[in-house]
This record gives sequence, C-alpha cells and structure tokens, in this order.
Amino acid sequence: MTFSKSGTGIPMWNWARTHQFTASNLASPTSIAGVQSVLDGSELRGESVRCIGSRHSFTDIADGTTLLDLSRLPERFEISDDRSSVTVGAAMTYARLAELLQEPQLALANMASLPHISIAGAVATATHGSGNRNGNLATAVRSLQVVTSGGEVSEVQRGEADFDGCVVSLGALGAVTAIELDVQPTYDVAQQVHEGVSWGTFVDGFGKIFASAYSVSGFTDWVEPPNLWTKRRLDQAEPDHASLHDGSPAKRAHHPVPTEQPDACTEQFDRAGIWSNRLPHFRASHKPSMGAEVQSEFFVAQADAGSVIEAMRSIGTELADVLMVGEIRTVASDQLWLSPTFDRNSLALHFTWHHDVAAATSAAHLVATTLAPFAPRPHWGKVFSPRAHDFVALYPRLADARRVFTEWDPAGVFQNSWTRRNIL
Repeated sequence: MTFSKSGTGIPMWNWARTHQFTASNLASPTSIAGVQSVLDGSELRGESVRCIGSRHSFTDIADGTTLLDLSRLPERFEISDDRSSVTVGAAMTYARLAELLQEPQLALANMASLPHISIAGAVATATHGSGNRNGNLATAVRSLQVVTSGGEVSEVQRGEADFDGCVVSLGALGAVTAIELDVQPTYDVAQQVHEGVSWGTFVDGFGKIFASAYSVSGFTDWVEPPNLWTKRRLDQAEPDHASLHDGSPAKRAHHPVPTEQPDACTEQFDRAGIWSNRLPHFRASHKPSMGAEVQSEFFVAQADAGSVIEAMRSIGTELADVLMVGEIRTVASDQLWLSPTFDRNSLALHFTWHHDVAAATSAAHLVATTLAPFAPRPHWGKVFSPRAHDFVALYPRLADARRVFTEWDPAGVFQNSWTRRNIL
C-alpha cells in the first residue's frame, strides 16, 4: 500500500481545478486488507477519511484530512450466472466498464454525459443521463460492498432495510469497494442533432419531444432557442422526430458549447453505433466538456416544465456573462432517499459556467432563487449555495439517511466540512 503524510496538504486538484484538496494524508491501498488497515486505525489513528475517484466534482465534497484512493485495487469484473448483473470495482470508470461489457454483449441502461467518471462517485452523488424512462445511474445498483470505519467488510443489497438510504451516500457511508449493477443485452443507438427549434414549439410540445427518443437533451444559453440532441434505441419503436417540432437536422457536427469544435463529441447525423459510443455526449478517448469550467445543476418536477422554462428565460440575459451553455434533460423518479429525483419525475437543468467559482456560485444562487417556487434540488457534486435550499423540506427521508450514516459510521470518520454544511 502507498501511504503518504504531509503537513502542507496534498498538491492535487479536482477535475476542473475549482478546488485544491486540503488533505494532509493520501492512502492508495492495493488490497481490501489494505483498505481495512487504513480504516481500523492501525495507520491513521482516528483521522477522518474521504474516498476519491476521478475527482469529477466541483466542490470540497471529497476532501477531508485523509484521501483514500481505491484505483490501485485489483480490477474486478464479474458477470452473474443469469447475465443480469455485473460486480465491478468501485473505482472503475464507466468507460472501462463499457469496454469490458462489449465481449459478453451486455450493456447499461444509461450513461452520463461523459464516460470518464468513476462508478462509485457517480452513484454516491446520483449522477445521471437523460430519458423519461431512465433513472439516474444509482438506480442500477443491486448491492454495495463497503469497508466501514471500523475496518469491517459489509454488504448491503437491494430489498434490504435501509438500502435506499445507502446508495446515494455522498461518501458518508464508508469506503465503497465494489458495486453490483444491473445490465441488459447490448443495443445500438443513433444520435441526431436538430437546430432551430423555436421556444414556442419546445415548450408547447415538451412532453412529446422528450418522450420521442430514448434520451433527449436540449442545449441553450436561455436566450437563444435550444438545439435538440436525440438518442434513439434501434431496438425500440420511436416516433418521427421531425413531426414533433420545427427544428431541422443539423448539417454539421455540434459540441454542446457552441464555440467549441465537435471532435470530442460522440458521432451524430443519426448514424447507428453501440450504446456506449452514443449515450454519452463525449468520447472516452477525448477531453470531456471544456475541462476549465464550473458546473451546477438543479432538479424540478417535469410537470412544471413550462413554468420553469419561462422562469429561466426571464433571467437568461443576467446569466450571459457567466454561462457557457445550459442543458435540459429529464430523469425518471426513484426511491433513493438522497437522490435529487426522489419520488419525482424530474426536469434537470444543467449549467456549464466559465471558470470563475465566485461568479458561478453567485449565478447558481440566482438560478436557485428564481426556481424557488418549484422546490429545486441541487446536484450534490456540483456548485450550489446551501442557503438557497431547505434540505429538510426537499428530502423527506433526510433524517433517516442521517440515522443510517451514523449507524454505519458512529465515529463520523467519513464526515467532512461539506457533509456538515449540507446534510448533518
């Protein structure tokens, strides 16, 4: 096991360089026994611990006194006997999992915008893709293997008491070392971009437009009308997109940020390809999104789509200097206690801000206050202003989640300043 201690902090940033880690210890165990050794106190003597993965968060959510990097654990990939699930190492990225699923001809139900992120981090923060029928990535979890703060290896499975409070854990449960995920037979997807969709058509036809393909996204700066990105499954019957709106198929490839070249994006023009090369917006082999950016995201009820879009358009010009692009997606309801889509079919409003944390935080606060009548829930891994949200009201099972975290980690080893600010 690699283990280092420093009195000056770990010289490491998150993915977008919006947060420099303040942790003074870094542990990189090469076995489960090594993880246990760190957590049973034989090396840390009571230090607080947070796990890190691809570092694709935009705040201090993964920071603490000690960082536990699980990427050096042996790679794990096990297909269940009935081929309905796979068990993988928690530090594995979705891009790597997609590679491993190709030979056995299996697939995930959905992917996030970029495949570069670690599975455990995406699950713990309820990261998602798009699609009326698609839950966030955490809804695919069947079981978790967790090394607790006492060094014990435990497992929690779907259907057990408190499972729904353990999956979206925000890193507060313990060191998740393996995750079992639902899979299905492989499938192909074709992606098309439509330009020139008017706001009137987009709002009036919102329900039909977002039900017209397996995954649909709208990209806008909240001033100009959106471009539509539709991803249709070839094994499922879907309506003719052109009959649902006044947009036209793009004649050039698009990047979500209009000023950027599209080389990093997955193939468009309605050309079919394997699910893992179409559901994400970005190719695994390229730099995702902009890199130098700040992100925020808020979830409201799909039923309020028309009023929410009208409210957002009212502040579009105020966001112009800070916003690179916004994305509109839909996510199916779930029963995971701290999921932003808990018990609510959701409209997800994503914001890619310029690389200015203070300006982005201020803009995120404006968005949250504008959306206040619609009870917006922020994405846990992105920038938001805690004072704009009443989490007790937004999350009916928050008290239960706190109880579960305390039962799994009575000493609070996996708590940090972020969890104390937001969920404790």
